[in-house]
Amino acid sequence: MMSVWWNIDGIVHYELVPDAVNADLYSEQLSQVYEVLKTRYSALINQKKVLLQHDNAPAHRARLTTNRIKYLGGRQNVHDDERSGRPVTATDNAAVASVRNVVEADRRVTIDGIMIRLPPGREFGRSSIGTIMSNVLNFRKVCARWVPRLLSENHKQQRMEAARAFLEMHRRDGDQLFYRIVTGDESWVHHSTPETKRQSMVWKKPEESAPKKAKVTISAGKVMAIVFWDCKGVLLVDYLPPNITVNAARYCEVLNELRSPINGNVLDFCLG
Repeated sequence: MMSVWWNIDGIVHYELVPDAVNADLYSEQLSQVYEVLKTRYSALINQKKVLLQHDNAPAHRARLTTNRIKYLGGRQNVHDDERSGRPVTATDNAAVASVRNVVEADRRVTIDGIMIRLPPGREFGRSSIGTIMSNVLNFRKVCARWVPRLLSENHKQQRMEAARAFLEMHRRDGDQLFYRIVTGDESWVHHSTPETKRQSMVWKKPEESAPKKAKVTISAGKVMAIVFWDCKGVLLVDYLPPNITVNAARYCEVLNELRSPINGNVLDFCLG
């Protein structure tokens, strides 16, 4: 038999038990777990905020076990103890500064992580820390936003200069500038792209059941396409043969093919 103790961070203590777990063995394990917690989470031990969760086995509810838990300062009851007087506020300047220092050091820290890293003597509950984070410090936790690529400072400078050049040309030429802009890009095109879950949304009545949709993955087969377009639409689509990459020579060939559709669009604009 194996006896395992764990918390949200992982396994705290484990050992192989040859026989059944009795109150004496369980009390000894409690002391061992306490020593591990005292090393890893001294703040929780000092604040007596270790909450023990176990089932109703005889060894877990024996008087020896209960006395050992009380001696070690742990808790088995999830409710607050009765206390008199007005609750102590946890949003004073010192408390806010302590929470701010922890968050500024690690922006990925969780509420439980803040509780652990606070200086000894600061008895903050989850709700108090949450109040400080949201109402006082105005923090909210968000996921990282996916972007196609991370731009360097040089790339940002080039894009800013290009934007300024376009603004200057638009100031000089007006909306006619849009007919002179041709954009090109390369992209992988899959042989089969399944419909997304959002694309398959339908209206339904309350008494109707929602439709089911099997999960389909994007096909492995794909081809590289070079696409050029302007304000009127697509000008040219060039599919690369297998095992061919876009190099300078291939790109020059595509640009030569682009001359004809560009000249046709310019002629249409002049006649229009």
